[in-house]
Amino acid sequence: MIKITVGREAAREMKGTGKTSGREYHFRTQRAYAHLVGRDGQLTEFPEAFSLNTDAEEGQYSPGEYVLSPSGLYVREEKLLFSVRLQPLKKAAS
Repeated sequence: MIKITVGREAAREMKGTGKTSGREYHFRTQRAYAHLVGRDGQLTEFPEAFSLNTDAEEGQYSPGEYVLSPSGLYVREEKLLFSVRLQPLKKAAS
């Protein structure tokens, strides 16, 4: 399981028309942090920042803890690929 933390920083909205395709685009970019595991199998000391893209209909993720969703996995031309989709991290019952 890879834990992702989304902070309070607002998403950046980007929209326009592609220069070469002429097609309209609209998406949001949001800063998130991945808590990764190193080659030694241990959790790295600090999370890694990355940009998370969402489409216009999805809006943005609320601040909180998430995990990668299996719905982001797909196969194209016999290659396993993924797009980052998040689902809320379920906390253990106390």
